[in-house]
Amino acid sequence: MKNHKKSGNILVIDDNQKNLQLLVKILSEKGYKVRPAKGGEAALRSVASSPPDLILLDIRMPGMDGYAVCEALKGDAETREIPIIFVSALTETVDKVKAFNMGGVDFITKPFQAEEVLARVESHLTQRRLSQELQQKNQQLQLLQRAIESSANGIIVTDPARPNNPIIYVNPGFEKITGYTAAEAMDKNGRFLRGDKKDQDEFIEVRDAIETGRSCQVVLQNVRKNGKIFWNQLSISPVYDKDGKVTNFVGVITDISDRKEMEGALAAAKEAAEVANRAKSAFLANMSHELRTPLNAILGFTQLLASDSNLTLSQRNNLDIITNSGEYLLTLINQVLDVSKIEAGRMTVNESNFDLHLLLDNIKEMFGLKAQQKELQLIVDRPEDLPRYVSTDEVKLRQILINLINNGIKFTDRGGIAVRVRSTSEGMTTNLEFEVEDTGAGIAPEELANLFKPFSQTTTGKQAESGTGLGLAIAQHFVGLMGGTIGVRSAVGQGSTFAFNVKVTIVDEVTVTSPQVRGKIIDIYPKQRYKILVVDNQRDNRQLLIKLLAPLGFDLLEAKDGQEAIAFCRSFGPHLIFMDLRMPVMNGEVACQQIKSQANPPKIIVVTASVFTEEERGVRTAGFDDFIRKPFRMEEIYTAIEKHLGIKYVYEEASPSEKSSQETGINLTPEMLKSLPSEWQGEFHQAVIEGDLEAMLMQIEKIREDRAIAEGLEELARKFKFKQLLELTRL
Repeated sequence: MKNHKKSGNILVIDDNQKNLQLLVKILSEKGYKVRPAKGGEAALRSVASSPPDLILLDIRMPGMDGYAVCEALKGDAETREIPIIFVSALTETVDKVKAFNMGGVDFITKPFQAEEVLARVESHLTQRRLSQELQQKNQQLQLLQRAIESSANGIIVTDPARPNNPIIYVNPGFEKITGYTAAEAMDKNGRFLRGDKKDQDEFIEVRDAIETGRSCQVVLQNVRKNGKIFWNQLSISPVYDKDGKVTNFVGVITDISDRKEMEGALAAAKEAAEVANRAKSAFLANMSHELRTPLNAILGFTQLLASDSNLTLSQRNNLDIITNSGEYLLTLINQVLDVSKIEAGRMTVNESNFDLHLLLDNIKEMFGLKAQQKELQLIVDRPEDLPRYVSTDEVKLRQILINLINNGIKFTDRGGIAVRVRSTSEGMTTNLEFEVEDTGAGIAPEELANLFKPFSQTTTGKQAESGTGLGLAIAQHFVGLMGGTIGVRSAVGQGSTFAFNVKVTIVDEVTVTSPQVRGKIIDIYPKQRYKILVVDNQRDNRQLLIKLLAPLGFDLLEAKDGQEAIAFCRSFGPHLIFMDLRMPVMNGEVACQQIKSQANPPKIIVVTASVFTEEERGVRTAGFDDFIRKPFRMEEIYTAIEKHLGIKYVYEEASPSEKSSQETGINLTPEMLKSLPSEWQGEFHQAVIEGDLEAMLMQIEKIREDRAIAEGLEELARKFKFKQLLELTRL
């Protein structure tokens, strides 16, 4: 058989070189003009320089995937009409539905057959040519007969000059779609496909278009010969003679029943997912409240007890156990909630400007001694041209690195861990690429697929009997939120390399403000009887705030729900209210709205166990003046009062030597710490090794009576001077 040359300018997009070469070879041998593009960005540049007639597009590609490429092309008026055939190894219905919803005209599953590719390419190129030629050169209908005969779409030609505008031609595609033969359809009005169905608005639009001699495109339901209803997309176009008179109408029917069925399934699945997400959100809100509320009392009262200088050594040890257990429980709760918030789409990126070099230095200091104790090398490779000041979510980036390096040290007994970072820039946007490599136990190939799933642990991880299996799952989600991807290469007995990238913006400068270290609060200024109302249905949490604020001379009153708070507002007249949200009888939001509607309302600060950022935004719009999460630190309560009442605090006077130390940076020495309990020294030293700032601050609170030492250590901890702290606390 003679191999006829094909015409058409085709762009093939695939990041796999072998697939790219194979498609180019198949199409080129058939005479198509083919040009390859290895990746999404290269493809968009190629299309911009010379738009093709058709695009074969892979989905899974690094950087810019196929869906993103398709979205960019369909969003541009110059390129939106170019047909796109997705060619992918993805076989799930949801992936195909997404491809069609993005604007794809077809979907070819890898591995593909050359005949299938050629058939589908030719089919869609033919449809494109038909659409263009039917609109631009209607008088050349006979020249397109062969292409029409081979089209999978149903094509109808009618004669408006004859009564009832009868059908004078249908193609085999029409016969296949409707079940009617050409003879059965001939001389009938196209309305016979309606059966006994009442005219829809869409069909009325078709009738009006025919009567007025214009084009239209509608989606409607028709009836096959066997009586089954089917969805179809109908395009009607008039054909003109040289004098501009309508001689015929051409209708193109595309059977979209399968697509409609998939859309219905997708809509049902989407609704089910939304119901599940709403249920999950309600569960998370309740879980957060029920767990974090008692933890607020536990950790809050430990802060109060830690400031008591009369505690015995045994009591301090017992208090340490309570504090450490509470902090560990809070960490586990936060990890579970982080994963749940991500899955519910509630996790957000909070960008800030920071010093990237300093972050890497802190990370190295944080894990340096821990690696040294296991006789491991820890290398942080930072090139000289790495941007210093960048903007992204510093907290999430730090947590990703901590999770990966901590795992590397945990599962490595010989050799070391290497952290490498490099950057590639495009204007002010930079892509940071990280690698964390270890020489540890490695991961078996069969375990890699589940590595990033929540609560999943490798065999090595289970044997270590530590961790929750959430660290890598959280790291993967954080990386995705920050515009990047994460992957792993590993071999059992040789080690693992985790590689990830995040997008950042280079900034001109970073202003780093260290928190001011101040002494113990002993009074307020100006001296006045400020009234504060504490509203919480949990007595323990009310008592915590009462005991915290009573020594400063505030007039305090407590209420157990919103209704009681409203009554006390009228009789007590508070200047400020600390109010929980979730309470019986009347919740905090309703109470706030009613209180704020009164004349000269007080300031109202939410104190809640909620973990959702959008809830924080919601309560602010409801009339609340500020937002504090449980478990809170005493400093947060003091800062809120200072801000909203406009007061100043009077601090315990420091000795001249202490003042000098505070002004110039307290000059601590290891000898100064020798007077502290050995158990405290060990626990603080371990917190420094782990780089756990919260744990360090909790330990510092326990020695607050040694003010100079406590303030000096707090200043170093808040400035992340871990190396200096390690030298001071070395046992």
